Amino acid sequence: MNVPAVRNENQKVVPEGQFYEVAKNKKAPDAVKVQNEANTKKIRTKILEKIQTNDYAEAIVRAYAPNGTYVDDIVHHDFNTVMQLKALEYLSRQVQGKVIFFEKKKIQMFQDVTKPFTPDGSPILTPEGFLKLLTDMARFKNFSLRDACTKAQRRAQLKVLNQEWRDNEEIKAEKDEENQVTDMINDQKNKKPDTNSTSEDTDSVKQDDGSEIIPPKQTKKPNQPRILTKEEIAHLKNKNTNLSEILDTLDNANVEITKTSILKLLENKLGDKSLPDFDLEAFKQCKKDLKIN
Repeated sequence: MNVPAVRNENQKVVPEGQFYEVAKNKKAPDAVKVQNEANTKKIRTKILEKIQTNDYAEAIVRAYAPNGTYVDDIVHHDFNTVMQLKALEYLSRQVQGKVIFFEKKKIQMFQDVTKPFTPDGSPILTPEGFLKLLTDMARFKNFSLRDACTKAQRRAQLKVLNQEWRDNEEIKAEKDEENQVTDMINDQKNKKPDTNSTSEDTDSVKQDDGSEIIPPKQTKKPNQPRILTKEEIAHLKNKNTNLSEILDTLDNANVEITKTSILKLLENKLGDKSLPDFDLEAFKQCKKDLKIN
């Protein structure tokens, strides 16, 4: 737990942080500034969970007010999404004729800007572009967990401080998270079944009596999440009220229901200030019922 320390006379003065300009006549505090303000207000923070896998980095941080009340915040970096965003950024720069450097040399990222991606969404890069994207992702993964912890701590502290220093980037990021779910629902709705795929997924859902619902084998595209069966959906609805609400939302949208789409809506629900009853414990229980570690 992060408890404000008492500085003695022999200790060096820590940086005070600063405000940075996010728009004309509008500034926001950096993480150091927020931390110092939190120390002044005797706000403690605790990292409840931090994990990094080959696919993502995630941090959940709790900030405590002096009266004992607390709020949680979660930051989740999906590496595939980050890579896609980086590829789109480079595509935009190349289309605009902006120079892209790799190892101090000018390079072209995409082989053909008129056909930048394969049907499954993979970028079609030049050899130099491929190396640059891999290098960028390796560097990002190297500090992604630390970045997730810092951002989750800053956001949790701001919630406790009851300040709304949200810059345009943060507002856009929150809106993008909502749009990602909407786009995911629309993509699922318009998706046609792939009869040529060969990969299979036989995840099961464990019932309270210890037995398991074994779904029938189904084909899916590589790296695409498996669609839950009607039996699995019914079991999850009966087992968890919060999951039932999420499943109803996806079902009403008439889309294919996967663990990935459920988890994305759960993450957005955890960060929704208008839903105080859905806390970290409820979020963890949902992940446990979904068999998500």
